[in-house]
Amino acid sequence: MPQSNTVLKNVGGSISDLIKQGGDVAGSLSNAQLANYGPGAASDYIKQNGGRTLTISGTPITTGTESAAYTGFTATATGGVGTKVYALVGTWPAAITINTETGAVSGTFGAAVSGVYTGLSVKATDANGNVTQLASFTLTVADA
Repeated sequence: MPQSNTVLKNVGGSISDLIKQGGDVAGSLSNAQLANYGPGAASDYIKQNGGRTLTISGTPITTGTESAAYTGFTATATGGVGTKVYALVGTWPAAITINTETGAVSGTFGAAVSGVYTGLSVKATDANGNVTQLASFTLTVADA
């Protein structure tokens, strides 16, 4: 399918013309949204998000053992605006925490916490309240 160019006129703010070539503006604002939100939508989006989509990455460790240190992992958010604040999502075993400034997840599993913990994740929120989250995963903690 050939890609077409569309010139969006009068999108507001300091942008007089926005040339769009396939895909979505800044990865998150689609043609349909521009049509629905009208003039100013693209410039409002760019002002709010600094033109940078907030994303998160990290590879969770999905196994552990009671009474042992969780080898942990670090979630890293990029894009967005300003400082990012990290938080755990879901019901994690007791004593597993996150550094809200760095995204480092660590701790030592307590006794009697063996089991399967589903729906876990880490999220990051930027200075404008935009949120991104790792895909949910399962953590299995074995008996000591």
